[in-house]
Amino acid sequence: MDDTAVSNTSSGAVGSSARSRAASRSESRNLRAAAGFERQLAPPGSVLSPDAAVGLVAQNSIAEGEALSLSRLGRSVLAGSVGPGRLVVTAGFASVPQGLTTADRVDVFATFGGARPFTELVGEDLRVLRIDATTSVLGDAATMVTLDVDAATARQLLQADATGTLALVARGLDIAATPSPSASSGTGSAAG
Repeated sequence: MDDTAVSNTSSGAVGSSARSRAASRSESRNLRAAAGFERQLAPPGSVLSPDAAVGLVAQNSIAEGEALSLSRLGRSVLAGSVGPGRLVVTAGFASVPQGLTTADRVDVFATFGGARPFTELVGEDLRVLRIDATTSVLGDAATMVTLDVDAATARQLLQADATGTLALVARGLDIAATPSPSASSGTGSAAG
């Protein structure tokens, strides 16, 4: 049964539905044709679909209606390497295991001086994202290490970096290994 026959039936709803589907198909063809026309007019290197821009970050302001080109976008190396709710933190470490790589997982310890020096665990089972050996203007050698952490660990790590001396300890490959015991983990008791 064609659209004309349907519209001549006693049921106006059926006729309206068929006309609506026909109009929708026509609009869809027009939109596809317009999109093809816009692609022909787009400058070379333009982002032609929203899917092509997923994971990209604008390097500067983009005006409304402006053609979006790949040269104005970039990929965030660090943002793409951590999961939702995770943070990227860089801190200076006085002690780093020799041969440490970005394939390693580490625990972070902070030593605080004073009349009664002490050391505590401030982060455990952290993923190493980047390692840079640096020397400060004062000649102090430190290794800047970028880690994938949660918000609580980021706070502890940055506070310890500002007030103490940080050291990294590489973890073994044992997947079933238990976390290091520490007061910062929120479990257990300090009393023996």
